[in-house]
Amino acid sequence: MQKENLLKLSAIALMSAALMAPQIAKSDAHGSEPKFTDDMFGELRISTRVADSVDLSDSTVGSGRAVTFNNPELDGFTSYGFAIGKKFGENAFYSVGLERVGSAKVKMDGFTTSGGTSYGTTTLPFDMRHIIAEIGVINPINNTFDIMFYGGLGYSMIETDKYTVGTSANQGRGDDTSGTTFRVGLGAGYRLSEKVRLVGTAQYTDYGEAFVMNAADVRGVTSEIKATELGLRLVFDF
Repeated sequence: MQKENLLKLSAIALMSAALMAPQIAKSDAHGSEPKFTDDMFGELRISTRVADSVDLSDSTVGSGRAVTFNNPELDGFTSYGFAIGKKFGENAFYSVGLERVGSAKVKMDGFTTSGGTSYGTTTLPFDMRHIIAEIGVINPINNTFDIMFYGGLGYSMIETDKYTVGTSANQGRGDDTSGTTFRVGLGAGYRLSEKVRLVGTAQYTDYGEAFVMNAADVRGVTSEIKATELGLRLVFDF
C-alpha cells in the first residue's frame, strides 16, 4: 500500500513539473537566465477545522456491530502545507499543493452495538497526507485587496492507529486507506508588498475515508471525513 502511494505521489509530482516546464522554457527562450516568470507563485498554507461531518459505519458481523454513534466529530484537525502554481488569463490560476494533518482524531461520546451493549467515549486516531490540484479566480478590489474563489480535486492517504474505548487503549488495528478528494473555497487577500499576499480562506473539503480494523479480522469501522476549515495562505510571486 505504501509503495503504491509513493508511486502515485511521484506521478503527480512529475505531472506538476510538466505543467511548470513550458513557462521556464519560455523565460530561457527570451535570452534571460533560466527562472520562473512573474506568473508563477508559491504558497505556505495552514487551516484548521471549525465544523465537520463524520459519517461512521461498521462492517463487523454479529451482535458486536456498532449501529449507533453518539456525536462523532474531528479533534486536533489542523492542516499544514505548501503549493506551487501559475496564473493565466486575466485573473485565473491553478496550483498543486501538498498538505499534512498529523495526530488528528475522530472522537465520539460513545456507541451502541446491535446486541444492545453501550460503550463510552471512543477515540480513533489518524494521520493524513493530501495532494490537491486547485483552479480558481482572483478578483482585485483595488491595488491592495482582492477576493478569491477556488475549487479542487485531490488524493488523500490516511493512516489510522489503534483506538481507545473508554479507559481501554490499544484496541483493534490501524490501516492505510487512500482515495479522491473534493474542495471548494473562497478567500480574501491583502497585498503585503509587490510580491507577497496574505490570504484568509474558508473552505469545505471531502477528504475521503479512514478505516480501523477489529483485532480479530479485517472488518471494522469506516469514517467518512468532511471538514469546513478556516485558514491562512502566504503567497509569494516569483
